[in-house]
Amino acid sequence: MIAGDSMSHGQEGDFTWRYRLWQWLRQEQVNFEFVGPCSGTKKRDKSQPPSPPPFADEPPPKEAPDPCAFDGGGYADGVQFGSCHLSRWGKQAAQCVDEVNQQIARFEPDYLLVFLGFNDLGWGVSGPETLIDVMKRLVHNARDAKPSLKLAIANIPQRTPIDGTEHLAEMVDTYNKQIPASISAWDSKESSARLVKVREAYDCFAGSYDGIHPNALGEFQIAKAFSQVLVSEFGIGAKELSVPPQIPKRPTPVPKYVAAKAVSYGIAVTWDHVYGAIGYDVRSRNSDDSEWDYWRKTSNRHDTMNVQDGVKYEYQIRTYNGESSGEEVTSEWSPVAAAVASPKAAPGPTDIIVTPGVSELVLEWQQPYGQWIMDRYEVQVFDASAFLTFPLVRGVRGNRDTISNDELISGHRYAVLIRAWTQEGPGSFATGRNFIAGHGRPIEPMNLQAETTDSVTAKLTWKPSQYASSYRVWVRKYGEEFEFDVDGETEDTEYGVTFLIPGAWNFEFSVSAFNGNLESPKSGSVVPPRREVEL
Repeated sequence: MIAGDSMSHGQEGDFTWRYRLWQWLRQEQVNFEFVGPCSGTKKRDKSQPPSPPPFADEPPPKEAPDPCAFDGGGYADGVQFGSCHLSRWGKQAAQCVDEVNQQIARFEPDYLLVFLGFNDLGWGVSGPETLIDVMKRLVHNARDAKPSLKLAIANIPQRTPIDGTEHLAEMVDTYNKQIPASISAWDSKESSARLVKVREAYDCFAGSYDGIHPNALGEFQIAKAFSQVLVSEFGIGAKELSVPPQIPKRPTPVPKYVAAKAVSYGIAVTWDHVYGAIGYDVRSRNSDDSEWDYWRKTSNRHDTMNVQDGVKYEYQIRTYNGESSGEEVTSEWSPVAAAVASPKAAPGPTDIIVTPGVSELVLEWQQPYGQWIMDRYEVQVFDASAFLTFPLVRGVRGNRDTISNDELISGHRYAVLIRAWTQEGPGSFATGRNFIAGHGRPIEPMNLQAETTDSVTAKLTWKPSQYASSYRVWVRKYGEEFEFDVDGETEDTEYGVTFLIPGAWNFEFSVSAFNGNLESPKSGSVVPPRREVEL
């Protein structure tokens, strides 16, 4: 039985490393069977128009957890094999702790191949030490269902670097340093446990299509890592899997039958699904002379909102199949499809007030301008501090929403988007202020300093105000009794001001801190030092 996440589940059009391991076992003439409740890859997202989110107080469907949620997708053309498994897109090791006991009791495998943990770290569910404990409980529960079970447990691959994932890379390294000793401690005479060095075998630069999910090369590399342990530690097969010199390429045809249509909320663009496409690139422009705007989609539909009435919009689509060694794999662009916009949807809500606190977040806003039959508002709250997280999305009646901090992570920075759903469908989003969850009004910024970089430019710096999501910079003429005016805002702790005529030293500056719409008192004011003008 193979227990894994998206790297094991795969998506429509993948071979999967499970298939490559199955091929190798057949070549080694091993008498075996893959077992588990699932059999496919992740099925494709359905193409459908935007739909309003459920209300926050609507009870979720009363259904038992489905171990094969998202399953049902096909494999690469021509692939047929005994594909049963226990892998699911998005699965965390923590979610498998109890499930593995039930599934092993049901299917009674002799071997459990575990490739889990990346999502626990990537989504902020666990740190390295917590994940080690999760894996320990997973092993215990698996053995509880079958005491003689043998386990091959993979370490975690290091995804290619992207901005915002530096902490994730550190956590992966820490976990990978600790897991070998842990697996050795879990080993027993009756139930062997062995480490699979996927991190060392799987090259996420050349072997993935997005920095973490394996492409056709990566599938071979992961399967090879498992084959090495099966041969050397469990005596299954005589020779480990060899990665072939020629790797099959993913079909990347041009999408067909692209059509654009004006709808009440903007323009809807559709095209025929390309089997096995990882995604699609969409580009549009509103005249022959304007530059293209670009989007990336996972289904064969794109909806454009915030369009201008009476303006013609042009679209082209191409198949996108990820990257290979840093180079994008795409088809040529489709022929142009066009439509003239005739929008009728609501503009964004106004006067959004974001009030974070120790126990809850309160959002308030005013109805969009105009006469609307209001169905609901859509509130989206994004965690900007974590990688691979999903936004909190909910429908709201009225002009106020209260979100418990139990649904947020204290100390993380969040962004807020709100839009109205009316008789004309979804309206335009309006943004609220960013906020730091679990905290209220920040203290005033300290240690404000100013220096002149030239005679009419000042650079301001200050000490970060704890739990501030942004700062407002204030300015006035030095020596005058007028109130300070707002010069601008920033999320950094430095700020430049220029065109200070007749000289930067004739101006006085102060800074206040914000958490959402909660503002601190202004800091003490400073005046930049006089700078001698060179003649």
